[in-house]
Amino acid sequence: MNGMPISSMLRRRPLVLLVGALLSFGGTRALASPVPVAQFNWTQQQKLFLENPMVGDLAAQAIGLSGDVIIVGAEEADLKGSRSGVAQVFVRAGGSFAPTQTLSPDDGQPDDYFGHAVDVDGDIAIISASSDDDNGLNKGSAYVYARSGGVYTMQQKLLPPPATLGSYAATVAISGTTILLGGEGSGGFVYTQSGSTWSLQQKIAPADHVTTHFGNAVDVSGDTAILAAFADPTMSVDGGSAYLYVRSGATWTEQQKVFPSDPTVGQNFGYSVAIDGDTAVVGAIGDSEKGTWAGAAYVFVRNGVTWSQQQKLVASDAQERAQFGWGVAVQGDRVLIGTPTMKTAVTQPGSAYVFERSGGVWTEANKLTASDAVAVENRFGWSCRLDGDTAVVGAPSDAEKGGSSGAAYVFAMEMGGSGGMGGSGGMGGAGGAGGAGGMGGAGGMGGAGGMGGAGGMGGAGGAGGAGGMGGAGGAPSTEESGCGCRMAGAERGGGAAWLLVLGGVILAGSQRRARSRSLVRRGDGSTF
Repeated sequence: MNGMPISSMLRRRPLVLLVGALLSFGGTRALASPVPVAQFNWTQQQKLFLENPMVGDLAAQAIGLSGDVIIVGAEEADLKGSRSGVAQVFVRAGGSFAPTQTLSPDDGQPDDYFGHAVDVDGDIAIISASSDDDNGLNKGSAYVYARSGGVYTMQQKLLPPPATLGSYAATVAISGTTILLGGEGSGGFVYTQSGSTWSLQQKIAPADHVTTHFGNAVDVSGDTAILAAFADPTMSVDGGSAYLYVRSGATWTEQQKVFPSDPTVGQNFGYSVAIDGDTAVVGAIGDSEKGTWAGAAYVFVRNGVTWSQQQKLVASDAQERAQFGWGVAVQGDRVLIGTPTMKTAVTQPGSAYVFERSGGVWTEANKLTASDAVAVENRFGWSCRLDGDTAVVGAPSDAEKGGSSGAAYVFAMEMGGSGGMGGSGGMGGAGGAGGAGGMGGAGGMGGAGGMGGAGGMGGAGGAGGAGGMGGAGGAPSTEESGCGCRMAGAERGGGAAWLLVLGGVILAGSQRRARSRSLVRRGDGSTF
């Protein structure tokens, strides 16, 4: 393939009214069928490559996403020697992403693995060099980059404190002026910003002194952090656990340690984690409920100061060794989960799943795949990110530009579709509310000039305009134009609200930047 945008859309659900009570038992698997409030489909928009891709780069084994910026890590790129690593910056303009800058530290060395973990929030990016030797053999480091005038420059290099055990920056997270670094066995390191300087605020260690891979996956959302120990033997051998911490003033304290409701040997609960406000998601790639190493993800919610398991998520087409939960992302009532070893009849391209929450119950809404994924092991789903109406899924073994050169796939959220909400024969039928060409149909809501499309709600050809909500066969959005239905008022990377009006019914909600962290394995299968 030539990297041009491709459409990939699965699973559509219509608008349904919520009637009756939803049942849940013990905070685990909900028995009642969840009912969606509105239908969102995800359409593949672009496939992104490094500017100078090479065999074995493993691009997109780590991804950062914030608003109109994507940063793709390629830890095995050879710009400054074998496996020195790079990170590629992509910026969206005119509806599509284009490469604008290749990041590589001035002091980069062979085998530093720069780009092993990546995160970005607004104008600040954090990128790890997981095997940097500056403060100890293969201890690692992290580089903070600040953007000004559209250009990222290195602001500071973070190094492990003396006598740090284990790795230092195998995983990274940023939320506003707080950076959290994690490393297996070394715990967590919290840094805060003052002006242009980042200072260590606190080293985080578990109160029960568990050191079995503690810190292998981390995330932070405001004053709450989650750190995992995916081989914690407390409940079972290699069962795993996750720790929630809260900050008061400048001090972090452990709020709760959580386990799955159904712990089993080798579950690896905590292989990946993500948190957004009062919702946390924990991946368990070794869960075997649906088959050996089929995987699962667990959602926890906070009420006051207590975290409780809300639901266990598994793929509807779960299969052995798919490792569902390898990467996770959460944003409000939406979760994205990667399954990089999901198989087809003859290949192992991988996939990712979108789950939506309604009334406290999560339902699988979409399955994302790369329509050009024909390689035996593309590893699509290795990394995943959500932000607003954009999802990015990494496939580090993609071979279009050479074996395991890697690629990142960009998906945009759209409303409805054929047979979906307001599509042909959908809500209102032809000529009805959002009939042919109506909301979500060809040229419907989000079409060129449609509600929230180009020109936004009330922009040129806004709601009810040419091809707008209720229009008849207006011009549809092009694949390059980004999401065909950007939620009115939504600001990527922020916490803005969206508002959708359907006749006399108003649907409202909010969206925040998604969080996603997972342990990453190198191409040879080793972990660190």
